[in-house]
Amino acid sequence: MMPQAPDDGPSERGDGDGLRGAVLAVGRLAVPITVGVGVLTLCLLLRMAPRDAAVAALTAFGVTVVLRVLDKGEEHPWTAAPEADPDGSRRDVARLTWTLVGRDGRVSEAAVRRLRADARRRLA
Repeated sequence: MMPQAPDDGPSERGDGDGLRGAVLAVGRLAVPITVGVGVLTLCLLLRMAPRDAAVAALTAFGVTVVLRVLDKGEEHPWTAAPEADPDGSRRDVARLTWTLVGRDGRVSEAAVRRLRADARRRLA
């Protein structure tokens, strides 16, 4: 007879992974299950119809699962926008254009001041 090697854990079929996965799944669902059972109990104590109590409990369970799932995951921060305007920026032209829009088709005094300031700065 050949001696058998000692069993070092789960086999290649993944027998141990199934049990571990089930335990992890129950652990993740502990809070939603507790909320669902609590809502069911509360509804039945308030003499709600059993079918309506079950619907309320399932709704509470589903909402709790969704809220817990939405809380997971990594946040993706926005990249920081450059602060300084480069020389020759189109932003100056856009600001100047919006400043030139006045009442009755006339250019306002503020627009003229802005145009002169930008011209002085660019031509200096």
